[in-house]
Order: sequence, then C-alpha cells, then structure tokens
Amino acid sequence: MIELRQYPSLPHAWSAAAYLRAHGLLARGYQRETGRVRMGIFAGPPMRVDSFVAIAFEPDRIPAEELLDEFDQLPMPDESEWSASAEPDLARLPPAMPIPCLHCGKDLRERMGVRVARGLPIECARCGKCSDPVEAVVARHGPEALLPCYPEPADPDWIDDATLAQLRIPCQKCRYPLTGLAPTGLCPECGQAYDKRAIVETSFMRVTP
Repeated sequence: MIELRQYPSLPHAWSAAAYLRAHGLLARGYQRETGRVRMGIFAGPPMRVDSFVAIAFEPDRIPAEELLDEFDQLPMPDESEWSASAEPDLARLPPAMPIPCLHCGKDLRERMGVRVARGLPIECARCGKCSDPVEAVVARHGPEALLPCYPEPADPDWIDDATLAQLRIPCQKCRYPLTGLAPTGLCPECGQAYDKRAIVETSFMRVTP
C-alpha cells in the first residue's frame, strides 16, 4: 500500500479513508509505530503510534491526494462515538491484577479503586506522586493486558459489496479495471479468476511511503 498522509487521530484517518472509498479509491486508515516516547519507570520506552491513510494502487496517488485536499477542508469528523470505544474501561480488569504506582510500585487499587476504574490520575498513598493508571497497567503487565478493557468495535474499514463493486480495483494479471463487476468472477479481458476482497487484503500488507 502507498502511505499518503498522517492524521491527528485514528478516527480522523478512518474518515479520510472512507472519503476516498466513496470516490472509488481503495484506501485504509490505520496506525503504525513511528518512534519512542517516555513512559513510567517500570517499563522501557514504548513505541509512539501515529495515524495514517494509505491507498492500494500507485495510479490512484494523484487523485487521492486531490481528494484528501478536499477532505482536509471539511469540518473535523465527530469523534465522540469513536472516543467512547477508544478509552479503556479499567473496571474490566481482573480484580486481583495489581496496578502499581509508576514511581514506587505500591498498588494504586488499594487507595482509590473508583478513580482507577475511571482511568483518572491516582495519587499514591506511599510516595504522594500521581500516576496514570493506564500507563501503570501497560508498564507492569504489557499493552495486551488492556485488551479486555475495550469493547469489540465494528471494523471501520469494512467495505460492503456495493462499495466494493465501484472501487478501482485492477485485475492482478492484466490490470484490466474491474470497476462495476461482482466481488468475485472472471476478468473479462484475460479470463483470470479474481476475488476483490482478497485483492483488498493483499494490497494493504506492505507500506510504501
């Protein structure tokens, strides 16, 4: 895939990708690691993650850039619904899982369980310093420990059959445009069997700046 543009949040990138797909271009919003940021003393510095939009096919680069210029002039998308699912609910963590202070290691649950569940900063009873409980969980248990804290979201990159039919997807053998054709079938130019959803998935496996 061809990485085109960075956006300030993942919902914004999803919206930009949806805008491109609405205009017939195969695009996806996603996040990737771009650098390291400092976090609490109990963990090595985690990777910084930024949000991007990419397209699948190089010939779409110029029209995609023009469409993104249009999109960037639109009002910012409403992220309220995304934000609700993007914030981890620490109340979903196992009750016995410790959430250690980032400064001294004392379990933050012992003092302010309600604030921990809400993901609010906690003042440690031992050292008096504040810790972000989400950072504390990641520092002690790794980011995978937060997985139960998120509801299962709908896939924002899912493409329905009607949209899939209108995307500019070429035959992988002869490059004949399959626009307007069924999700699966035979290329009318060369007879090669195609599966548009398989093409979509394989087209986004590797990033090209």
